[in-house]
Amino acid sequence: MSELWDVYTIDRKKNGKICARGEQENLLNDEFHLWVMVWIKNPETGKYLVSQRSADKDTDPLKWETVAGHSIAGDTSLDAALREVFEEVGITLEREKATVLATKVALTCDGFRHNWIRDSYYFETTEEPDLQRATTNEVIQTRWLTVAEIRKMYDHGDCCLNMKDIFGFEDNPVPSNRCDVELPSDDEIYAQIAFQEQFFSGVLIR
Repeated sequence: MSELWDVYTIDRKKNGKICARGEQENLLNDEFHLWVMVWIKNPETGKYLVSQRSADKDTDPLKWETVAGHSIAGDTSLDAALREVFEEVGITLEREKATVLATKVALTCDGFRHNWIRDSYYFETTEEPDLQRATTNEVIQTRWLTVAEIRKMYDHGDCCLNMKDIFGFEDNPVPSNRCDVELPSDDEIYAQIAFQEQFFSGVLIR
């Protein structure tokens, strides 16, 4: 059975519709589905967790990526982030430790119609991934890598294209003294400008 996604307006309000995976090309111009990327860093080593997609993935098989996935119907954005991390790499993260890096809105991506809102999260943990605990077979192996190592793999063509976001996030981190960082809710427009706009081509909503 296909995943079912809530449909949102551009200001992140649910419009009462449901979209099945694979049918997003049927969304109207002012309708969007929500997905998340989750960057996980080991604060002791400074390395990021990356994972290799399984060979049977429809898109980018065997490419390396960070944890990512769609918000299913009923999920909040943060619910989706925490769920995807456990499902893919078997790590349980604490919601209170989430940092919102950014949100991006796009009608098209790589020449295809997508109509999505994407939230990017950052967590720190020393917990090791455990694919035996993971509840899906989407990942075949994981590694902890430095940003330089990720860049080398990216330049070699081994990573999903959206992995380039980490370079902008590292160059322009969320200031430690910011007091206005809030987790997203279904009724809020939000975004964190944690990086220069050239690193994130899309509509940043403030």
